[in-house]
Amino acid sequence: MSEPIVFYDIPRAHSTFPWSPNTWHTRYALNIKGIPYRTELVEFPDIEPVLKKIGAAPSTKWADGRPQYTVPAIHDPSTGVTISDSDNIIEYLEKQYPSPSLVPKGSLGLIMAFRSAFTEVVGDQLFALAIAGVTHHLSPRSAEYFRRTREEIFGKKLEDIILGGIDSGSEGAEKCWTAAQDGLNTLASWYNKNEALGKSLYLFGDSVTYADVLVAARLLFIREILGKDSKGWERIKSFDGGRWERFLNNFEKYHTNNS
Repeated sequence: MSEPIVFYDIPRAHSTFPWSPNTWHTRYALNIKGIPYRTELVEFPDIEPVLKKIGAAPSTKWADGRPQYTVPAIHDPSTGVTISDSDNIIEYLEKQYPSPSLVPKGSLGLIMAFRSAFTEVVGDQLFALAIAGVTHHLSPRSAEYFRRTREEIFGKKLEDIILGGIDSGSEGAEKCWTAAQDGLNTLASWYNKNEALGKSLYLFGDSVTYADVLVAARLLFIREILGKDSKGWERIKSFDGGRWERFLNNFEKYHTNNS
């Protein structure tokens, strides 16, 4: 490949370590596959004009029907392809750079079904624990945009999603924590099926797949937004016998581009 892939991500205030779970889907894939890339950081208010400029398609729609442009997005100079949305990107990377594969043959539909189940069972619950803290990791421009657009979606202030905050011990906070713990416990039960068969900690057995990437990205997001030394992350680390800290630690080698 003559030129590295251009990978579009969101900057983080006060740190160069990425925080977005969605962009980590692609960053993990690029790192695991060892594909050379360079990162272009785009503030939230600039995502739509930048993606329009590079010819990336919208990923979804806003509630009023307007197209919504999101990152991750990539531009591959070797093929001229520009593509957005992490699921679309993984399909492209699997076809163009198939080794090592993150989607075992015939498993793409199953992994997409897992993605939906994971989001419903625990992904949304984990996101609720961290969403109010996201703005602290953004520049003022991006923080204002994130707060305004997300509060329009939820119909309430970010801080009102969990009144008093996640460490307040309030009824709302504990209800959210219980939902997250129950969800992670269910997720652990899925992974335990492989362990009962003598396979490794990955969902499909011995090799990491895109399904595992989805889980790792959400756990990393929680750790980075709450903080490694926070009460919240300590609480998550205690769930399921410390399984999720061990799981995320296994992805440390994929946190930098080693191509």
